[in-house]
Amino acid sequence: MYLLLFSIFTVNLLAYQFPLGKQGLSDPFNNLDAITFNARYRIFARLQSGLKNYNVFWSDFESSGIPSSTVPYISCPNNYIQVPSNRRQCILDGYHRFRCINNTTISQFDNLFQRDQAANIQSMGVIWSSPAIYRNVGCHGFHSGSSMETRGCVPNNASLDDFEDYINFLAQRYNGLNGYGHLLNFIIWNEVASGGWYDMSPLIETAHPVTDPNQIYLWTSYYAEMLRRAQKALNRHNPNALIYVSLDQMFRSDQSHWNYPANIGAKTMLDGLWTELGLSVNWSIAIHPYQDPDRFIDVDTLNFFNLFTLSNYQALQLISRGIQDYEKRSQYWMAATEQGWPLPPTVGKERHAQIICAAHNIVKTMPNMIGTTHDSFQQVSLDDPYGLVPYEAGLNLVNASMYQTYKAFVSTSPSYWGIRHDHYCCQTWQMGCNGTDLLSLSIIDGVIDGFITNSTTLSGWACLHGSPNAISIFLSTSSITHQQILGQFLAADPCESPVTTRCQSFGMNYRYSIDMRPFQATQGEKLIYMYGRSPLDGSFTMLEHSGTFIIPKP
Repeated sequence: MYLLLFSIFTVNLLAYQFPLGKQGLSDPFNNLDAITFNARYRIFARLQSGLKNYNVFWSDFESSGIPSSTVPYISCPNNYIQVPSNRRQCILDGYHRFRCINNTTISQFDNLFQRDQAANIQSMGVIWSSPAIYRNVGCHGFHSGSSMETRGCVPNNASLDDFEDYINFLAQRYNGLNGYGHLLNFIIWNEVASGGWYDMSPLIETAHPVTDPNQIYLWTSYYAEMLRRAQKALNRHNPNALIYVSLDQMFRSDQSHWNYPANIGAKTMLDGLWTELGLSVNWSIAIHPYQDPDRFIDVDTLNFFNLFTLSNYQALQLISRGIQDYEKRSQYWMAATEQGWPLPPTVGKERHAQIICAAHNIVKTMPNMIGTTHDSFQQVSLDDPYGLVPYEAGLNLVNASMYQTYKAFVSTSPSYWGIRHDHYCCQTWQMGCNGTDLLSLSIIDGVIDGFITNSTTLSGWACLHGSPNAISIFLSTSSITHQQILGQFLAADPCESPVTTRCQSFGMNYRYSIDMRPFQATQGEKLIYMYGRSPLDGSFTMLEHSGTFIIPKP
């Protein structure tokens, strides 16, 4: 039997403050000369970036290969310092053991976090990649190209004290009070519902789907203990910092991913954390909403469009525990901290720019969203399919203003979005325009006409007042917005002139026809609701005659 020793404690409500700007940065360039760094940070200041996200690899800080010790070392290797410095500090500062920390890595993050703090950017770190000496013997990782990816291997049970000490060190050094910067957002490990990135092998065989309830309990309870340890360290040295649970986009998983098939799904992980932790730890969610942000994928895929699924789940968990003001609780908050859209650099930048606008358009409708950090802010090479601002913009970003994606980042700053018209997202995609105009323009209109005679085809029309463009509509069986969505469709078929008149536009393509046969077997005899979604402000409107018609039985 594999035993865990859990520590039970209660924490108070956080005094954490959301950043002013919801658009953040995941910048791949973290080792530059001072002149280039200065130029980049001048740009980041103009963008009013709220967050800056980093991989804070434990294996980089503690890279000597020397195990921790319960007694002070005679000396650490060259370019390493002993933490804590002596027995007295060990006791006073809450450390379990002594260890050697790489001074070069310390200096690198001192520089980055100092710059962030000076620019009023909140530093965010993904805390993962245990040193090999602290992993479970036999942790195998997964194939990534021609190599094995093992950074997901978790610390073994005997090394949880070492993990807590690492968090303790980061929380103490980067507490915002001693001149080294302020690490205010701690993401604990990476995509922890995935057996590839949160790898407990060989205790849990992550090369195959995991369905044994005892194995799932071990998985979720072990991670819960890591969160408890992190909270203890932050309570000592950085009490207003926020802890995040890192999740990929699979809300429920069929564990079929070819590269790391053991993925229990975000919901299973969250179910376990609510059971283990409840409100005893101030935890939030760092979600990775990959795929197109502006269309419905399916009910179990957490892209930007479907993040309401996660918000609703967390709100219901809090309400069921008697928390009515759930909006004030950290468990309801989230940040979108890794999402990218691989597109060929020669053709993808306009779409990338549209995605930046579309994702921000959704984020701005979510008061519980702390911010976003797309992967990544700039290309690391000319052929990088993920980087958003082209590599040709220069490391000093001197040419950045030439490119659509940079203009989209500018649009999402608090000084432009919803305040002004003269920015890229408004002028090109009609997003983020002045709020007064949004109030008058963002009117969704539409009707469910009913079924075409002697058929199972549902017809109707929908539009955005004043716009000739087709809008997305959503078929549902619920009168509650965002619930029980069956599919997304486009109202883009030819329409008659009375519809055009009602839409206050010159457009002629506002009708829709939906074949209901795919829904009959599972949804037969349920009431039909239809919603239109505004491309301007992301709002949903129920179409007329929703709740009037019924999905026919097969």
